[in-house]
Amino acid sequence: MAEAILIGRDPEQCKIVINDPYVSRVHLQIVKDEQGVFHMLDLDSRCGTFVNGKIVKTAILKSTDIIRIGNTAIPWRNYFIKGREVFSYNKITEAEKLNIETGDLPDSPHNENACDLSNIKIVNAVHLDNHEIIKMLNSGARLVRYRYCVSFILLSFRINSPVYLNADGANDLAKKYNRISRIYGWWAIPLGPIFTAKCVKTNNSGGIDVTSNYIQTH
Repeated sequence: MAEAILIGRDPEQCKIVINDPYVSRVHLQIVKDEQGVFHMLDLDSRCGTFVNGKIVKTAILKSTDIIRIGNTAIPWRNYFIKGREVFSYNKITEAEKLNIETGDLPDSPHNENACDLSNIKIVNAVHLDNHEIIKMLNSGARLVRYRYCVSFILLSFRINSPVYLNADGANDLAKKYNRISRIYGWWAIPLGPIFTAKCVKTNNSGGIDVTSNYIQTH
């Protein structure tokens, strides 16, 4: 029979309790199936769940995976050391709790605004609040920047666009910024053609995905 564990802020419901204001009361569930495989499910949390820096709704966990929720990095591999799995604990101990909250990582992002998107201008999503944006990201939408080239006399510059919410995978914005590069960027020798080609390649590949960066650092 599959075993399950809840992670969140609510000590009454969760086996692992994390005191982080950006962690939901019941944030995520991890299930260990009969084959010993660990399945993670985000329970419609307010700020989302990241595995190895990518926001996910579900994931099959490996011992090397790092789960991030709110400002907290969870080094999942720690629970596999010496065969000690998280399911062997009724409640996490204070030492283990400290280990989770510090993330056991040098780059653990303890940012008090980790999930606050209110100060980020997402140019095509000004009508959405933070909760709606997070829901869309959990459903597969992405936050994307595009690149374009502009040249002045002999100087050429590669410039990042504002952040856009891409919910349907459309490439209209990529075409827009490619057109800017082809009009204003390509003609300055020697870097104009080179930068224009690189910008077009980046945009045609989907742009620069900044979803995890912006949610974790703002």
